[in-house]
Amino acid sequence: MGLIKDVKEKSQEIKTDSYSMSVNELASLYKEGDLTLRPEFQRHFRWTLEQKSRFVESVLLGIPIPPIFVGQDENGKWELIDGLQRVSTLLNLMGELKGENNKKLKPLILSKTKLLPSLERNSWLLQENALELPLEIKLKLKRARIDINIILENNNGSAKYELFQRLNTGGSLATNQEIRNCLLIMVNKQFYTWFLSLKDDVNFINSISLSDRLIDEQYELELITRFFVLKNINVELLSKIEDLSSFLDEEIIKLAMNKQFDYKKEEGIFKKVFEKLNNALQDEAFKKYDVKKQKTVGSFIISVYEIMALGIAFHYNKIGKITNKDIVRIHHSLFSKEKPLDVIGMRASTRLGITIKTGRDRFNECKH
Repeated sequence: MGLIKDVKEKSQEIKTDSYSMSVNELASLYKEGDLTLRPEFQRHFRWTLEQKSRFVESVLLGIPIPPIFVGQDENGKWELIDGLQRVSTLLNLMGELKGENNKKLKPLILSKTKLLPSLERNSWLLQENALELPLEIKLKLKRARIDINIILENNNGSAKYELFQRLNTGGSLATNQEIRNCLLIMVNKQFYTWFLSLKDDVNFINSISLSDRLIDEQYELELITRFFVLKNINVELLSKIEDLSSFLDEEIIKLAMNKQFDYKKEEGIFKKVFEKLNNALQDEAFKKYDVKKQKTVGSFIISVYEIMALGIAFHYNKIGKITNKDIVRIHHSLFSKEKPLDVIGMRASTRLGITIKTGRDRFNECKH
């Protein structure tokens, strides 16, 4: 009976509606301000010109298009939850899409596609290096219909965030952190802007020393997420984590929604911790120390980050007693023959229980 009750309760929380609408009607809603696209999302979900052109090809050929999802507020206005690239491609093609500065972007100039190579250099308007689409083609695009699923405003206001997360995980080209960033924008743009600014801290950048691939995947923001979520966490809770990414999503959203969150204090902790690490070890702070060669080798290691950064952060109130020699000694000792760090291959929740406790214990010794 418990399952039946849960299904009934949760079903009542998520109220939906749906119907079909033409591309021209959707564009009109956007122009009138009744449909909101978050331009900040564009930096996280960006189709190539080829992908955009293939989508236009699909519309013209009548290939079924997946439905889009919108959230409806108390005033009846819509906010796009899923379908950003499809809708923005059509608006961009029609010369209606606005960027973050609220100025219209230059109309899309299409490239050739497999089935419609003649799409190449066609645009909604006649412009330099582009042909104007024939009127018949424009009308076909305007009249094309899209199915829309509407998430109506509910009591707890969380349905659209939950839906966005589920639609954009599993098979998505976006990384977990990119999806997390979009969730933060939806919940609290002020928090997201502050959060994003931390990645430019010089000491943080230098000490993590990430590869170009990890930077492209916005892994530095993943590390900042872990810093704030895990630095003061109850270690006993770590063993209960089933999926680390989902846990990080939930916890960073809680921080973003916390009206008591002290931005100045938390930024101060973040900057001081990485200043300490950078002063002591520079770009070797989170790499393996080779005892035989007596130097660091390899690239960034997440378990070392969990010990060093989170260990110092936990003892922030007495950070002045942690010296450069302490930091170097603790870092090198992680790879000593007596007690080497050995967490490779462990599931995240098991590893975190070890690394976070290790960091707290090792840096606790520096306070006396």
